[in-house]
Amino acid sequence: MKIISADSHFNEPIDFYSSLQKKFGSFIPRIESFDDGDYWVAGEFKRPLGVMNRPGQRGRGNTLNLKYEDTEWFTDLKARKINVEKDGVGAEVLFPSGAMLYTIPDVLAREACMIHLNEFMADLKGFYQGVLMLPDEPEAAFKMLKRFGGSSNAFLLPLYTGAEPYFGPSWNKVFELMEETNSIVAFHAGTLDPNLRLLPNHEIAKSQTFKTSRLFFQAHHLLMELIFGGVLIRFPSLKVVISELGASWVPYSVHRMMEGNSIYEEFDLSSEKITEIVRENFLFTVQFDFPQSLGAVNSEIHAGNILFGSDFPHVESTYGRTRDVGISIQKIYGVDDAKMVLNENSLRTFNKLEVSNA
Repeated sequence: MKIISADSHFNEPIDFYSSLQKKFGSFIPRIESFDDGDYWVAGEFKRPLGVMNRPGQRGRGNTLNLKYEDTEWFTDLKARKINVEKDGVGAEVLFPSGAMLYTIPDVLAREACMIHLNEFMADLKGFYQGVLMLPDEPEAAFKMLKRFGGSSNAFLLPLYTGAEPYFGPSWNKVFELMEETNSIVAFHAGTLDPNLRLLPNHEIAKSQTFKTSRLFFQAHHLLMELIFGGVLIRFPSLKVVISELGASWVPYSVHRMMEGNSIYEEFDLSSEKITEIVRENFLFTVQFDFPQSLGAVNSEIHAGNILFGSDFPHVESTYGRTRDVGISIQKIYGVDDAKMVLNENSLRTFNKLEVSNA
């Protein structure tokens, strides 16, 4: 069985945004070299290449920085394909390096970068399908969606919007257009989390362990807002992917929503309706929370709601053992459910992907 990763990441080549630099100057992302390695730099943003780009590595060594030439084997999509295929992956959904572009303070420069990236991502098909970016402000998001929306495209939005919350009226036209064009909205882990800016000099705030451990709280918050805020009631055919946040938290979150609603009766939503919305509208990518995520396959959600993601090329990636992870999923789930998790759900959701039978 060919494994599809519904959660991988696109790493821009070194000159990806260079055509925009003459017009927008230092606002445009670029790679700069320092004594301790290379960094993506854009305005005040500065991120070491080594933070996220050591696929499958574990331990303290993964925080060491890298030179760009150390990463070329996955910025070059042809070279990358050869390597991930050896790991058992037959196709990848590529999420953009979202946080970097969201930090650009100049509105026009930020828009230009997103358009440039989206044009590239929209053209991917076959082994790769790109997830396009939407701004975190509803008017700008609507404008971008009008330009790129369509049944073949998925769009990234940050978990935390800097503007009106997603259940607010200003976002209605964005979700309405997504529903009309059969576009997918994907909320991805860690993007624009304001709480991680608290106590910036405290060790816990800088800890990757801390950040990874608290991610599912973001997911629960979003799930609750989209359901109780009425987004999925107003737009019942909207498809939502919550990515890189696992699925083991979902049954308990659904249980808490049901329990609270039954006690206070503040919303006209039955327990059956809450479960129906989650099962019909949501997909969750999982990678390192197996076998714990198996608890999600119960009365609230099932294998049809779960997508496997390798998270390549991040340090949390299953790279190097993806085929073994797939075999373990098959043993635990059974052949039919494992096919859905590892392959079929992604092909149904991301319809630009093509997996050869060779």
